[in-house]
Amino acid sequence: MISKYIHIIYLSLIAFLSIGEPKSERDLVYEFRGRFLTDSVKIGQPVNYFLVIKHDPSLEFTFPDSTFDFSPLEYVSSRYFSTKTKEGISSDSIVYTLRTFELDSLIKYALPIFINGSNGKLETIKPEQEIIFLKKLIVEKPESPSLKANVEYAKLQSQFNYQLLTIIVSIIGALGILILILFGKKIRRNIIISRLRKRNQKFILAYDQIIFNTLNRETIEEALNFWKKYTGKLIKEPLDTFTSKEIISKTKEQELNKPLKEIDKAIYAGIQEESVKESLIYLKEYAQKKVEQRINTIKNG
Repeated sequence: MISKYIHIIYLSLIAFLSIGEPKSERDLVYEFRGRFLTDSVKIGQPVNYFLVIKHDPSLEFTFPDSTFDFSPLEYVSSRYFSTKTKEGISSDSIVYTLRTFELDSLIKYALPIFINGSNGKLETIKPEQEIIFLKKLIVEKPESPSLKANVEYAKLQSQFNYQLLTIIVSIIGALGILILILFGKKIRRNIIISRLRKRNQKFILAYDQIIFNTLNRETIEEALNFWKKYTGKLIKEPLDTFTSKEIISKTKEQELNKPLKEIDKAIYAGIQEESVKESLIYLKEYAQKKVEQRINTIKNG
């Protein structure tokens, strides 16, 4: 059913791209477009993105594969549709399934393709950027501001004192330089710590959204991979490429042994015990501990 659905979408997109002034075989080198299937998506929800290229049959090119950096989205899967040639013009297309855990209100996105140039070098081309909006799960209601009427007449000066402005700007500049000299190192530390805390808040929000919904084999594996990627950046180790045994061996953290084993049983053996959620929560608490250790190291560095 899903395959039939994607095929219908593909044919519709080809038809859309065919609208307009046709190009002859002699004039066409390539015509390239990318598009999201929907205009909005929730955090962690899969979304389809299409790339379609109409080109001269002799044109050599490649689509991005799973090793490509799809930031700010993450690669889930892809499906390639074989080349179709009609009247000397070939069409190739691919549909990517992606997802994101970003908290921005919208994302501008465009995936490139890589064309083999005549000089043997790869040329990177991108379609026009597509915009996709992120649906917020919690909508904050702002407080109603209190308005105060002011009908008093304000008299404006007829001339601006540029000499005074120059003096003020010079004083502010001198103070800024003095502050950087005296407190520059501390300011840089505070900026780094602030970024760490902000990333940690994003992690907690996205991670909790996964583990506090219905847990099954897929969502448990999704939570584990998300934790590996985030915690690996904290401790500067590629945990997302490690098995559970390799993580314990590399980190020397024996307390991870029990929760990782329970999570592995749920993913690979389908044995989902009641304590698997507690194990997932423990991984989150472990990540928080590593955040605080990193912050203390920066403060004392």
